Amino acid sequence: AFGIQECDFTLSRVLEMLEAEERDDARLRIAALVEHLPEGVVVFENHVRFPNGKLRWIETRGRVLRDAQGGCQGFECVSIDVTARRDAEIERERMQRNLQQAQKMEAIGLLTGGIAHDFNNILASIMGYTGLALQRFGGTAPDKLADYLREIRLAGE
Repeated sequence: AFGIQECDFTLSRVLEMLEAEERDDARLRIAALVEHLPEGVVVFENHVRFPNGKLRWIETRGRVLRDAQGGCQGFECVSIDVTARRDAEIERERMQRNLQQAQKMEAIGLLTGGIAHDFNNILASIMGYTGLALQRFGGTAPDKLADYLREIRLAGE
């Protein structure tokens, strides 16, 4: 019901199932396990290609079986398919990046909105005083000054 399967694999068979770029790293980890860990469990995660061609993430927890002299007799391992968990982690990371991007865009929007609001306030003040100057002194101001005031109003509009 749970897809539990017991099987005996040789080390070379297990290494054959790993993706080519992961084999050397797995060999090094296994050698370190044999030489340096007299007891204890080690955890590996690797891509494994099954005979049907499916590529899956497999988590393996294993320990070295030793004889009385401490030599390696073999390995005892339990492997589980963690593809769904890895896929969920990848999706969560993607969603986290999207959320961060959305938060950046929101911050930029708030900043630009604030800048536009402040700029609009400054511009309204310039336009208001330009209009007042034209109304009050437009007829008595030198022609050049009136032209300048009209240009300011035109640029503000």
